[in-house]
Order: sequence, then C-alpha cells, then structure tokens
Amino acid sequence: MEFKFDSQQQYQLDAISAVVDLFEGQPADAGTMEAKLQIDFAAKAESFFFGGQTALNLVDEMGAVGNNLLLDTEAVLQNLQAVQDRNGLEIANEIAGGTLDFDIEMETGTGKTYVYLRTIFELAQRYNFRKFIVLVPSTPIKEGVITSIRNMTKHFQDLYAEP
Repeated sequence: MEFKFDSQQQYQLDAISAVVDLFEGQPADAGTMEAKLQIDFAAKAESFFFGGQTALNLVDEMGAVGNNLLLDTEAVLQNLQAVQDRNGLEIANEIAGGTLDFDIEMETGTGKTYVYLRTIFELAQRYNFRKFIVLVPSTPIKEGVITSIRNMTKHFQDLYAEP
C-alpha cells in the first residue's frame, strides 16, 4: 500500500507561499558568498600568528554557517505586509518582538507536516536555504513526522527532481 499525495491542494499551496514569500528579494546565491573575517596585521604578525594568512574562513573555523539572509528587517516587514494583505489579515506595522520569529498555524488534519516539509523544499529551491530545524513537542509526534517523511520521500523526489 502506498499513500498518494495531492500537490495541488490550494490551501496548502497558499500556506507554503505565505512563508516563502516572506523572503522575496533574497538572492538565491547568498549562500555561496564566503564568510571571512579579514585581519589586518603587519606582515610579521601575520606570519607569526596565522602562517601568512590574512583571512579566516568562518566555515572552516566553525564547521558550518547558517542560511545567509541578506534582507533587512524592513524588507521582511514589507514582504510580511504583502502576505497579510493578500490573505485578508490585519496588516502589522512592525515585526512582533522585533525578531524574525514567525508562527504558522494550521488546523489539525490539514497537512501541517506536508506543508512545512514542502516549504523547506521551496525555500531551498528559491533561495538556496539549506539549514532547517524542525521542533516537535513529543516523542510520539516525532515518530509520526519520521513516518511522514518516509511516506512522502518519493512524492517530494518527483516534485523536486533535478533536471
């Protein structure tokens, strides 16, 4: 037995778009920019401390760098307002709490797991975001998410297959 997933559920596409469109204007190549800390020492100090290096690559030093968001808070606010307007919601004058923390709420049984997993694929495709953390409130829900991922793997491979 195999589950069949409908990739054209409009309410799910709208939910995915509401999240993805928050980052409208984000260059897709932002993740390829190198994160380096430039060091300006005298030649002797450079040789002594860094073996002649004039820059430290943060990826090498830290092991990883998160998604590189180049949009400022004002741009994200404008995108948020456009999403709110499009969905008939009250328009925010500022980002709540001053941080880029957003809640996406959906009713039980509407395909939340499908929506957030597909949102991850869309963010990766459009903006080259590659780092995601999925938090779940309990072990049974975690197990359900793992099962959903297994069941949806082929569906997402078909939707996001590289040409």
